[in-house]
Amino acid sequence: MLWIRILPRVFRESGIIPTTEVAQTDDLAAFVKRFGKANTDKTDPGPPGGVPHRLLTYGDLRIVFAQRPGPNGPVWKIEGFIDTRSDLSLRGDEALDRMLNRR
Repeated sequence: MLWIRILPRVFRESGIIPTTEVAQTDDLAAFVKRFGKANTDKTDPGPPGGVPHRLLTYGDLRIVFAQRPGPNGPVWKIEGFIDTRSDLSLRGDEALDRMLNRR
């Protein structure tokens, strides 16, 4: 699987993820609140001492979240987007377009 770290600025600029208090924002909670429950939701704890990842799949789009420390405990931050058909990474604007136009 191709994993490329992408800062999804387009999600923040569109208002889907709040721009205030970005470090405290749990991107996963904000994402699910805006787009609803995913078709699949898997957590990968990672290797010992590694960073846990969470993968939400909505149709042909997989959103990758990484657990990061926040001021009030761990938060999930968006790390990237993957097309499930090609297993290639997508830009934030492509992922946003898919989410806004899904049925």
